[in-house]
Amino acid sequence: MQSNGIKNETQFSVFLVNKPGILARICQRLADDRVNILALSMMDSTEHGVLRMVVEDPARARQSLAELDVPTTESQVLVATLPNRPGSLADVVERLSV
Repeated sequence: MQSNGIKNETQFSVFLVNKPGILARICQRLADDRVNILALSMMDSTEHGVLRMVVEDPARARQSLAELDVPTTESQVLVATLPNRPGSLADVVERLSV
């Protein structure tokens, strides 16, 4: 990713059963396969969770996730790297809103 820029990246959405150790297993597999996670979010409910992540090497991550046999989808997302100061996000979304 670039510093202070906006670019398209591949986001993986991984659909998980909400059980202890599942997220750790996926993260460890990606680490073992030398996939660096750049951004991550997790949404969970009582029974299921959705892990969304952007990685440095999408091809390698795709292979790792396929070998884990977890349901996964991919989409293109805009990734913004912003200065670490109050108001940075407000400035960007204001420009996008016009």
